[in-house]
Amino acid sequence: MKKILFSAIVLLFGAILFAPGQANAGVVESGELIKASGPAVYYYYDGKRYVFPNEDVYYSWYSNFDTVQTISDSALASVPIGGNVTFRPATFLIKIVTDPKVYVILEDNKLRWLANEDVAKALYGSEWAKAVRDVSDAFFLNYEMGETYDVIESSPDANAAVLSTAKMKNNTYSSILNNLIDNKNIGNIDSFLHPDNMTVVSTSKTGYTASTTASLDEVINYFASRSGDWQLRFDYSHNYTSGTARLINYTKTHADNTFSHRSVLVSDENGNQYRELSFQEITYPKGYLVYPNAATVEYAKGDNDLRHMLITNVKKDDVVNWYATVGRDNGWDDYQEQENPLGIIQYYKVHNNALSRTMEHLYMDGDYMPGWNGLLILGAEYNKTITY
Repeated sequence: MKKILFSAIVLLFGAILFAPGQANAGVVESGELIKASGPAVYYYYDGKRYVFPNEDVYYSWYSNFDTVQTISDSALASVPIGGNVTFRPATFLIKIVTDPKVYVILEDNKLRWLANEDVAKALYGSEWAKAVRDVSDAFFLNYEMGETYDVIESSPDANAAVLSTAKMKNNTYSSILNNLIDNKNIGNIDSFLHPDNMTVVSTSKTGYTASTTASLDEVINYFASRSGDWQLRFDYSHNYTSGTARLINYTKTHADNTFSHRSVLVSDENGNQYRELSFQEITYPKGYLVYPNAATVEYAKGDNDLRHMLITNVKKDDVVNWYATVGRDNGWDDYQEQENPLGIIQYYKVHNNALSRTMEHLYMDGDYMPGWNGLLILGAEYNKTITY
């Protein structure tokens, strides 16, 4: 399932879902630039502001200051500092004054020591030294050290592709912060329901992916037999060119009015002795709206932000009507709807007219998922914003 479903969804929709939203008048959302009456500019994300240590760092991400939003001094003071912005990968080379070693930052956002001058020339050309920037010892600690980079590709184009790929995968600083959140969300397999005869591929705080020799029906029956008072809300089988996928979702409401979703996705490839399995069990905060007749395929939580991605076979209009009805019933006091050519519909809710806002995005499949026609991709972000 991870190979067939997750990769396709994330590649096609991840850049849209996790990129900064378009700002409305008087609102600053995660991924935007802010300043107050002073000259300092900050990157706003997940209820915090991040500092640009110098102009070189700023210009590695932006070419001008056109998108900076000015807010009041009091609003800025209420936003805590989250850390320092680091150089965008594949832009400048960096070093510290007290050490001659030169480092490149590639797509993993780690410092990679360039083994020799030939490697530096392969990546940055004969004038590579002009791309070197000194970083103070204090700011050097903002970076994580990776392995030595000693690769020289077979052609100039291939070496250039190493840098262009790193830039593309880190097109906003949000992409780096999102990865930091994802890396923190490492869970323990023993805390989740799981069949015995499986090999774990990865874990998070809310679930895992794995491969198993059990049949598709055996996997589904395993979870069904252990769901107790959970309610089955979604059960869908999808036949694609090379196999079959099964998507199910259970829900449960708790005494404190929070609720949980338990999603299972299984892929059965023709001729493969292994089934690919994904499991997610997520308890959502009170007031968070999540469409129940769908399976969760991606989820991440920051200090203030929540983001997830769902998939369903329910028609887009029915999903839209569900969000509109449930949203109004739950006091979406600043309800707005907006659609663009990609089929994205956004709903907004402001809480207490203060420093938070929720956003729901609905993504229609259409022609964007060949072989998965009839499925709808739902992306959602709940993030802390500044209103002014």
